[in-house]
Formats: sequence, C-alpha cells, structure tokens
Amino acid sequence: IVRFGRGFGQAEFLVVLALAFGIPLALFATHAAGAFVLLPLFTIPLAIPLVRSLFRDEGAVLNATLVGTARLLVLHGLFFALGLALDG
Repeated sequence: IVRFGRGFGQAEFLVVLALAFGIPLALFATHAAGAFVLLPLFTIPLAIPLVRSLFRDEGAVLNATLVGTARLLVLHGLFFALGLALDG
C-alpha cells in the first residue's frame, strides 16, 4: 500500500481472498478432493468484516484489521489442512 497506493492494496486483499476461498471450491468442483476440502469456507463470516474495515477505516484502526486477517489466515489454513487430511 505504501508503494502502490490504497486502491491497489484493497484490490490485492480481495484477489487473495478470492483465491483463498476459490481454490477449495475448484478442488471440489474438479473432483480433485472431497467435500472436506470445503471446510475453509466456514471462515467466510470472519472475512466479511475485514473487507468492510479495509474499505471504510483509515489509520490506526486498521491495526485491528491486520490482527483479524492473521486470525483468518490461521483458521483458514488449519481448516484447509484438516480438510485435505480428511479427504486424503
């Protein structure tokens, strides 16, 4: 964001979220994995307030958004790994 601007950072955040939630869907849709791979989709409700905050808030308030993003990353990763392990 510092180098490319706020709009770029917002777009990057959305693209990364789309990929994070789209990959399990693609794996399931192509029959590369079973239904357990969809477990990360349960973290979508955590992502929605983060996106809202990113587009609405400015300054130090975004530190809480950063913390929320870290939580989302950990939970999504754990659910994805668990889903792959259960399917495998």
